[in-house]
Amino acid sequence: MPQETAARLFFALWPGDKVRAALAQLARSVHRQCGGRMMLERNIHLTLLFLGDVSIERIADLHALAAAVAAPPFDLAVDTLNYWRHNRIVWAGAAECPAALSKLVADLAQRLRTAGFPCEEREYLPHITLLRNARRGPAGGAAGRVLWSAGDFVLVQSLRRDGATAYDVIGRWPLGAAP
Repeated sequence: MPQETAARLFFALWPGDKVRAALAQLARSVHRQCGGRMMLERNIHLTLLFLGDVSIERIADLHALAAAVAAPPFDLAVDTLNYWRHNRIVWAGAAECPAALSKLVADLAQRLRTAGFPCEEREYLPHITLLRNARRGPAGGAAGRVLWSAGDFVLVQSLRRDGATAYDVIGRWPLGAAP
């Protein structure tokens, strides 16, 4: 078996069991009206920054720059449902993005650019993918309310296992910690 030279990576907020279960229940309820393929419960997350394929040799650089981030913990109220018709994704989001979340993403993006990693330049829109290949969007935009208290962020590797995508957390950093 050839040795891998790159890893498909992203920074994310990774929910605890209670929040993950609530978001999975939301996915099940919206699946009934929209169809499509539900995200596996174990893979539910909120992407901060997608990195794509990164050389294995640069993963230590990612750990070092993430460890230097100082951002406060925050609460995220997941309370809206949306649909992207162009890629047929049903997603949950927040009517208001917490300032601390925007600052965390901006800080990470700046550190990544400084270290030579490419970053998207578009405005950050926090979203949690619930369904892929949905036949239609959900009726109404209300999702109930799932309160997510974010106390850390993670680096995740996307892998193919047994014909499915699996996400492995390969680094975790607390919010509120001094660099």
